[in-house]
Amino acid sequence: MTSGASARDDAGSRTELARRFVEGLVGGTALGDRPTFDHTALQGLTVVEVAEGRIVCEMPVSERVQNRYGTLHGGATATLVDTISTAALLTTCPHSGVSVHLAVTYLAPMPGSRTSPSNSPETKPNSRPNPSPGSGSGPGSSDSAAGSGAAGAGQAAGAAATSGRGPGTAGHHQHQQQQQQDAGAEVVVIDARVTRVGRQLASMAVELRRKASGQLVATGTHTKFLQVADPAMEKMRARAGAGEARGATGKGASASLMAQPQLRSML
Repeated sequence: MTSGASARDDAGSRTELARRFVEGLVGGTALGDRPTFDHTALQGLTVVEVAEGRIVCEMPVSERVQNRYGTLHGGATATLVDTISTAALLTTCPHSGVSVHLAVTYLAPMPGSRTSPSNSPETKPNSRPNPSPGSGSGPGSSDSAAGSGAAGAGQAAGAAATSGRGPGTAGHHQHQQQQQQDAGAEVVVIDARVTRVGRQLASMAVELRRKASGQLVATGTHTKFLQVADPAMEKMRARAGAGEARGATGKGASASLMAQPQLRSML
């Protein structure tokens, strides 16, 4: 194998690792035994493009990651900068590192999905209705609000009984609602690039844009210290070792890829 072919194979292994890193965090399988905060914060995120020194992802701005104004929460933005820039780093460096500095500049609101009428605060069971003049929902009307909340709960229970949905199907129903919400949500595009990799420090830059218009909504910078052992990556290395055993039997091309020594060394 020529040196050029070997370099291409190494680059391909690194980009595949970065993709698997993101997909593992989003899917809650990165550590094997437990999901992390990333699984909660990044549900719905997908990898669009991976190249050496760069990764591009997209995520629907559903209600789960919105603030009280109905736009992408600032904390969710920072999480995207942190996680996706780390994935970009893995395409060029064998260490994920630990953060020493992370900065986000918020340039414009990133709109989220609009709440459908059936999920609006006015019709949600046990939610506080929006007060309006003459509606009787202002101060002193707690009895009325409590009554309407109880009525709403009764209607919800009746609807569940009519449709045959019991407590055992609640999780499935919520999953369907989340899928429907994500399908109609605005999408944020996260573009992370590695700007510098040294012996001890690495720097990345991130842009977040509104997919519908290309408007820049936030930028971020991330600096990581590389010379630190990562226990989480040790678990991922162990999982890759299990993949090597499966790859030895010829079962699964993806398991064989993760079993490659140069790929495991990236973990």
